[in-house]
Amino acid sequence: MKFLLQDIRTALFFRNLDAWTTSPEEAFNFKSSERAVNYAYEHHLIGVQIVMIFPASGHVETIPFPKQLHPFEQE
Repeated sequence: MKFLLQDIRTALFFRNLDAWTTSPEEAFNFKSSERAVNYAYEHHLIGVQIVMIFPASGHVETIPFPKQLHPFEQE
């Protein structure tokens, strides 16, 4: 299973701090939702969601971040 971060507005996937990509294959795999959440929080990435990809079936699930995970986000 792959755990990716995706910008909700642009639909781009996180590749590294300097690059986002349209390709899930080129995106950074955090390997767990916990690692993805921690990374997003530590690097102040707002407006993102987790995308889980199940390679065997091709099934894709998205998990939005709860609002309380972004205390630095301005209303």
